[in-house]
Amino acid sequence: MNAAGTIQAAIDKLTRLRTFSTRGPWKKAGSYIEEAEPPNPDDRFDVLPLNVFKIEESDTDAELVLALHATIDAQLAILRHVLEYYRGDIGIGTNRHVVNLARAILGEQEDT
Repeated sequence: MNAAGTIQAAIDKLTRLRTFSTRGPWKKAGSYIEEAEPPNPDDRFDVLPLNVFKIEESDTDAELVLALHATIDAQLAILRHVLEYYRGDIGIGTNRHVVNLARAILGEQEDT
């Protein structure tokens, strides 16, 4: 896949994930992350509700997930900007950092 195709695939994947995931805002509660405003705060749960996630390893992992979730719109804006700026130009592949961002979103290995 060429650079433009990789960037477009990353935009599509990130947009799909954002659309079908819980919107947030999220907050950190120890090594858990949860929606800051649950859908129905009066509900009591004997188990974790679907909008609370346990991050097994550490509080730092929960902070990382929160930070990355907050960057989704910025990542999409950067990817779309580069795609539009280069529109069909072969030079898009020279923007290594954006191509590597797209590859990371797609779960691929980045170029070094």
